[in-house]
Amino acid sequence: MKQTFRGFLVAAVPALLGIVFGVGVIIYDLHPNKAAETAAAPKEESAAKPAAAGGAVDAATKKFVSTTCASCHGADLKGGFGPNLHEVTKNMSEADIVKVLTDGKGQMPKGLAAGKEEAVAKYLKSLK
Repeated sequence: MKQTFRGFLVAAVPALLGIVFGVGVIIYDLHPNKAAETAAAPKEESAAKPAAAGGAVDAATKKFVSTTCASCHGADLKGGFGPNLHEVTKNMSEADIVKVLTDGKGQMPKGLAAGKEEAVAKYLKSLK
């Protein structure tokens, strides 16, 4: 009887801990991470000040680009799966960038900016 109970504990305790950990991860994933948002907020504000001074780009556009474009073009938009947007957009007009955002090009799908094409193009042209 003791060996059966010990075997049960050896099997059940890790399984139970795994279930509890899994449920915890799911619950954590369902709720937004407030600490990360508050830590990111000062960066967005400081990044928005130069654009506001120049009148070029608003913070919402920068946030959109950082969440949508960075997954392929890298966090700094200097390349990743997709090309370096600092270099590529130097030789493109805003109209050319809008066309690529609207119609897609190569492996880039069309319509990712969905109505924000002009603002994104203006932001990409302001990159240095």
